[in-house]
Amino acid sequence: SQKVDEFNRILKKHQLKDQTELLAYYEDLQNRNSDLLDTQSRIESIEKELETKQFELTSRAIALHKKREESSSEISAHILEVLSALKLTGTQLNFNLEQRSELNAYGLTEVRLLFSANEGMDLVPIEQAASGGELSRVMLALMKVLSEKKELPTTKKPRVRSTQEFCGIVRTPSCTGTHLQHSAM
Repeated sequence: SQKVDEFNRILKKHQLKDQTELLAYYEDLQNRNSDLLDTQSRIESIEKELETKQFELTSRAIALHKKREESSSEISAHILEVLSALKLTGTQLNFNLEQRSELNAYGLTEVRLLFSANEGMDLVPIEQAASGGELSRVMLALMKVLSEKKELPTTKKPRVRSTQEFCGIVRTPSCTGTHLQHSAM
């Protein structure tokens, strides 16, 4: 009688009519449980894969940061050569590279371009120190160095309305024209 009462209680609890429905419900619960276990297994597998990829990505980002550190002084020197040809002698330029703890779209490196237009002055972030003309010439130098290091399908030039406007900004028309011509090739 106690087993029958328990059986009836279960039928009522799950709104079932008879033993056949109860067995079907039991099989459905087993299938759901199996699906949940499979899902849990897939989640664990994906988490392991994510962990492996995260480690691989972090390792590559650390290697990239080291390469950036190794090449930054060479790149700075090359840019300074171009800036000197663009009549920005005495300019100081340096890449401040800091390794971050969190990955972003660019790896682990936070880059700040430090600049001074005059020798002997403290280097500060370029956005605080450079005039519009200096920024134009630094951008031109960066594009020239980049185009020499990597073959690019196109190189975007600084947006100016006319040649006179650009030459008026940088005040070195023949030198600027030469560099524009070479970077366009």
